[in-house]
Parts: sequence; C-alpha cells; structure tokens
Amino acid sequence: MADPTTTTTLAAPLSLSSDAFKKAVGILESEEAFPTWQEHVEIELEARGFLGLLDSKEKRPEGEEAARDWDRRNRLLKAALWAVFPPHLQQSLLSSKSTAAENWSAAKQQFGAKLIGQYAALMERLVGTKLEGSVADLEQSLSTIFRKLQDANPTKALTTSEKVYHLLRAMRKDYPAFTESWYNRRDDVTFEEVVNAAKSAEMGKEADYAQNAQAFNVQGRGNGCYKSWAQGNQL
Repeated sequence: MADPTTTTTLAAPLSLSSDAFKKAVGILESEEAFPTWQEHVEIELEARGFLGLLDSKEKRPEGEEAARDWDRRNRLLKAALWAVFPPHLQQSLLSSKSTAAENWSAAKQQFGAKLIGQYAALMERLVGTKLEGSVADLEQSLSTIFRKLQDANPTKALTTSEKVYHLLRAMRKDYPAFTESWYNRRDDVTFEEVVNAAKSAEMGKEADYAQNAQAFNVQGRGNGCYKSWAQGNQL
C-alpha cells in the first residue's frame, strides 16, 4: 500500500517566454553579429530544453498527445525567434507556415552565405594590405581586419603566427632588414611585441637592423618559424 504521505510530482511542461528569451539574448543587431549571437541563442535554448526543436534533432512524434505537446513547444519557439529578429528581417526569414527549425535554418543559410563572402573579401583585403603610412596606421588597419575576420567566422580566427606574418609581409618592401630578421625567428613572440619593435625601426633604427641583422635571428626554444608562413605565399 502506498504511503499516504508520499506525493507524486509530475514534470511541468517545458515553456518558453518570448519576453524572457529576448531579454536573455537580445535582438540581433547586425548581420556581422550573427555568429556570436547565434551561439548565445543556442546556448540559451539548450538550457531551456528547446535546442532539439531548433536543430531538427527532435522530430515530431507519432502519438497524438506527444504530437500536441511538440506543436505547442514549436509555436513557443517560433514566437521566441520572432521576438529576437529585427522587424526588417522577420518577413524575409521567418514564415508562419514553417517550423521553428526551418525558420532557423533559413536564417543560418542566408547569413552564412553572406558571411562566407565577407570573410573571403576580408582575406583578400588583408593580403593586399601594405605599409602606406606609419606603423601605427598599419597596426590599426590590420587589427580592424583581424577583428572583422573574427566576427565573420569565429571558428577561423587567425593565430598569433599568422598575424605576425601579415604584419611582416606588409612591411617587407620598406623595412627589408627588419622584416627578414624577425621573419627568421624561431622563438615565440606576440603580435604586439613585433609591432613595438617595428615602431622602433620606424624611428630611424632600420640601419641598425641592416648592420646587425644576424643578431636578431634569435634561435629560441619555440618551434615556430615565420618563414614557414611564406610557403606558397608572396611575402
């Protein structure tokens, strides 16, 4: 016989408040912000038990009662997505006749295609960047491109070695001794360290580098060699 003092608690149906969700993730501000915003959306929905609906892994069940609950949660998720997309994107990306997963897939495809194009254009711009003013100007230009590349594709962020390589490549014509000395280094350095050294070279010390280039070819304990980044590239 069951203990009369024992009560059975049924799990409450999963719910999703559009207002609470909008407060948690914010409205998408721009196409460039989509990758980071997308990650935030998916983390929030996973915590709330709705990620399976969003990524199509949770299919609509056959049973009548289970199907009704799936439909209910799908409507909640669609409403939440409408709440976090700006008005000018709602009509073009979201359809009342589609499932929440289909709406989300359409958004990812549209923004993904644009971001791929943006990433390619930014890489072309990076490769074409040259020292045309001061080293500080070059640093600012490169840092801006690095940041935009990160925004366009967070999974393909440039490594420190790649950043250093592009800095040296951009300076090669005007500071050959300086760039060659750093280009052959095998110890680990930061982008900021090379920028600071470049600013020193800019202040009239290029001649010192030319006279003592070998002194700067430090064979450290690191495994990196910036010359490796020249394979198949024009420095």
